[in-house]
Amino acid sequence: MSRVVSDVLKQPVAQTANLLKLGVDSLVGTRIVVLIRSELEVDVPLLLLFENPVLGDFAAAVTDLAQEQSA
Repeated sequence: MSRVVSDVLKQPVAQTANLLKLGVDSLVGTRIVVLIRSELEVDVPLLLLFENPVLGDFAAAVTDLAQEQSA
């Protein structure tokens, strides 16, 4: 997850980073979500990123979602 976000933002991003404070808006968020969908094959709604703006929290929410979708 960190690699995907870092690639999109073109800078290293810590697990404790607040993505909204790093400038992630709906356009950048969409790019992040599309890459996650493509690489992890998880249908991640954009809203999930905005509900969990800290990278570690977002990663945990995506992991939970992936487990739900694979069940």
